[in-house]
Formats: sequence, C-alpha cells, structure tokens
Amino acid sequence: MIKLQVKIMPNARQDKICGYIEKDLLKIKIKAKPVDGKANEYLIKYLSKELDIPKSNIAIIKGKTSRIKVLEISNIGKKEFIEKLPI
Repeated sequence: MIKLQVKIMPNARQDKICGYIEKDLLKIKIKAKPVDGKANEYLIKYLSKELDIPKSNIAIIKGKTSRIKVLEISNIGKKEFIEKLPI
C-alpha cells in the first residue's frame, strides 16, 4: 500500500499524468468538472485504468474538496507504482 499526494487540475482538455511538480506531489490533469464529487470519481476511474488496478484499491483519504489530495492505493508497492506510471 502506498500513500500518494496529488494536485488535480480539473476541467482540462485531456486526461494526463503530468509528473512530479515537487518532491512528492504528482500533478494530474482530468477532463471532469469539479462539481458534486464528479472529479473525485473520475480521478479514481482514470487512475484505475492507467495503473491497471481495480477502482476499489484507490481511496481519497484527505482533500476531497481540495485540488491537493492524498490517495491511498492498496495492493501495490512504490516500485510497481512507479513502473506503471505513464510518465
């Protein structure tokens, strides 16, 4: 299990994992609008697809209404996560 801090840029033209903008802050652009939790749901769905893991393995544990969030991703190690990142 890993904990991951991400900065979300909602309402983007395309979905993209941009890379680390600080030591432990991953920037992710998503198409979803930040309305009624839709961006959070979309983020989990997008990361699930990109990392090829079930959506149930990804949880937002902090920052549900903020652009900076802390995610908990279970059943994956840091090394495996880095290898799967499409950056």
